[in-house]
Amino acid sequence: MKKEKLPMIKENYLISLLQRLGVPINQPKRKRGRPRKVPEGIIDNYQKEAKKRGRPKKITDTIEITEKKKRGRPRKIAIESLLKKKRGRPRKYSLETLNKPELQVVPVLIDILKQSHKPVHAPALLNSINKTLKTSYADTTLRKVINYIRAKSLSPIVSVNGTGYEITTSKKKINEQIHSLNKRASSIVSSAHGLKKFL
Repeated sequence: MKKEKLPMIKENYLISLLQRLGVPINQPKRKRGRPRKVPEGIIDNYQKEAKKRGRPKKITDTIEITEKKKRGRPRKIAIESLLKKKRGRPRKYSLETLNKPELQVVPVLIDILKQSHKPVHAPALLNSINKTLKTSYADTTLRKVINYIRAKSLSPIVSVNGTGYEITTSKKKINEQIHSLNKRASSIVSSAHGLKKFL
């Protein structure tokens, strides 16, 4: 038997006939726009990699490591917050240790201030220390020794409003001295942070 060739029917014509008869046809939705051009040879890689939005990163030969700038105002360092009582071990403060000749100044300085009935200025106090110990200490040594006495809580030495050094038990004067020291410490810390910007 001879096989009869069926007449060729176009796809669009066949679809229109089926639609007229009421047969449901599921056609794939046509995408709008031009088809995407994919370079030859890298079709598999192109399909695997998801396209990232935005501009691509610039790759430079030399990588510079820079510190990220923190947003907002710089943090204020309050020294008074360090003095608040916290749980656990107390905070350790760094203190300059005195050598043997400087340690000899400590009892002499306390005795001179105890015997005097009014505040003693730094030059007069330094002269009396040098006379008793037969030495020639400078102002820096005197300040260092006074700082050591205060830090170790050996004696309440106070110098309020430039009147001179004295040993007192009045809480008002001691509070004024603490306030002035805290102010001085916070200004020193702020100046140190300001110099960090030049590094």
